[in-house]
Amino acid sequence: MPNSKFQRDQRILLDKANMKYYRIENDVESKAVGRKYPQLECNNLVYAHAIPDFGPSKIKYNLSFNLVKGTKLTDALSTTAISASGFIISERLRTLLESYKLERHEFIPVEIIDGKQTHNYYFLHFYGLDMVHCLDYQQSEFHIIKWGFQDLGTKKFDSYESYQNYMKEFNEEYSLIAHLDCVVLKEEFNDLDVFSFPYFGNEVFISERLKQCLEDNHITGFSFEEKFQLYKVTDLLKL
Repeated sequence: MPNSKFQRDQRILLDKANMKYYRIENDVESKAVGRKYPQLECNNLVYAHAIPDFGPSKIKYNLSFNLVKGTKLTDALSTTAISASGFIISERLRTLLESYKLERHEFIPVEIIDGKQTHNYYFLHFYGLDMVHCLDYQQSEFHIIKWGFQDLGTKKFDSYESYQNYMKEFNEEYSLIAHLDCVVLKEEFNDLDVFSFPYFGNEVFISERLKQCLEDNHITGFSFEEKFQLYKVTDLLKL
């Protein structure tokens, strides 16, 4: 967002009107998930590594995990075996999510082995790039981090293409990571309840209404952090 006092005031007013979003991630507290992290040990890494970062799966997976001794069987289970964006979730959690608006996704069946018992879970795989194109790049702010965690400050881009060109130019010399500091969305954003911003970190965000549903239904295995307010171009124009 531009730095004028008027536009900083716009942020404050918009905070009251727009929906809050929270970062959602696997819980790491031992009281919630047990004494060890991650909770799962993969039995077939070839399949786990084959899940694509972008685009739906093109093969049938045979995913199986052992529940690590000393951990708890929660609705969301942690693993380090899958690099693609998503969560391993229970049937109960899948049923709840199907009533909400999620970005492009698929449910990949997963077998969880807990001693002599097996449980049917799913890998909720987020694979769309829609949110990248919903960003208003000229009004959003990006925080640039150089490999080695050197802070290069904030930057703006004219478009997704200008962001790509900037990253390509500098990544020839060293690796850069861009995180979103302030998010302004185009009108095309249709108030999703779960989404992420590919290329700007692996964080997944959920709406306040979905967070409330998960808490009301005592869904286990997640932690939440209030992250930011989202702004729409139409909201800015109304003020």
